[in-house]
Amino acid sequence: RTAGMRGWWLAALAVASGDISALQTAVNDMEGKKEDPLGRIVTMLQQMKEEIRDQSIEEKDLFNKYMCWCKGAIADGEKDVANERETIQKLLPQIADAKEVSSQLDDKIKAVEQELADTRKGIQDEQAMRQKDAKSFEREESLTKKTVAELGKAIQVLRKAAEMDGLQLTEPQHQKLVGHIRLALMPFAQSSPSIKHYLADPRFTAWFRSEKERALIQQQSQDGEMTFDELADALEVVKDEFERQLGEAQDGEADDQDLDNAMMKSKKAEVRISTNMIASLSDRKNNLLIKLSNLKDDLIENQKALADDERVLEEIVQGCKKKKEDYQKRVQEQMEEVVAIDSAIQVLSVDDEQVVATRTETDNP
Repeated sequence: RTAGMRGWWLAALAVASGDISALQTAVNDMEGKKEDPLGRIVTMLQQMKEEIRDQSIEEKDLFNKYMCWCKGAIADGEKDVANERETIQKLLPQIADAKEVSSQLDDKIKAVEQELADTRKGIQDEQAMRQKDAKSFEREESLTKKTVAELGKAIQVLRKAAEMDGLQLTEPQHQKLVGHIRLALMPFAQSSPSIKHYLADPRFTAWFRSEKERALIQQQSQDGEMTFDELADALEVVKDEFERQLGEAQDGEADDQDLDNAMMKSKKAEVRISTNMIASLSDRKNNLLIKLSNLKDDLIENQKALADDERVLEEIVQGCKKKKEDYQKRVQEQMEEVVAIDSAIQVLSVDDEQVVATRTETDNP
């Protein structure tokens, strides 16, 4: 049996390779073993042809299934790529918008911060000016009160002297009285109209001279100096003027304080509003920055996913393309094998007829 099989295989190889001499050797080998070589080879070739056909049907079925899978996989891959690209195209303008809004918020925050700084500086300047004005008012108020007090003392002395007819003041008493009047009037000699008026009156200014000077004036002028009551009346006029001015100044200072307090309250309200606005804008910006960071992360992830999907899709496309090329090549090889087998069967069939005819002639001489 082993020797017989060897003959068949030699014949099959000879047919496949087209080696006629090898085929003849295989046939002679089988003839030596009393076998029908050509018929058996034809049968074997027909079986090989059937096997090729069955195999081609099976391979075609597998190929069609694989191509069906390729179609679906490519479609899914293209869909994934399209989805990733669409997502990226949506993310890009969102990121751009977020950056633009963030920039606008920065500008708003800077503007409000500048307004807040200006408001606070205005408050500081206003407070400094108010303190300066308050100190100035306190000085003037103190001076005016002192003037009124000194005038009051002088008037009191003059009224008492007037009540005592013929009373002559001693020089020390006179100088003390003049001292009160000087302390009261001299600071306002240039600013008070009434004081200017009295200082221009010789009878009034005569009181500021020494005893000898007053006596000399009395001898040279019939007018002489003011009496106690006249001087007291003059000083009363000045004192009333100062008291009136002091009251007006105090009322004006109170009004200024009320106005400053109202303005300060308004400024502090502006500070609170600006501070709250900055906090609100900063919260919006922080939330926007978080959103922007998430959008950038999503963009990076989608770009990576797109690259992966494009790579996988390309691998699938190339794999399916190669599979198709391999299958077409395989189909071509099978067709060539079938053609070769058919040619061999045809050749062997002709040879078999000749062999039969030869045997018949040999058997019937």
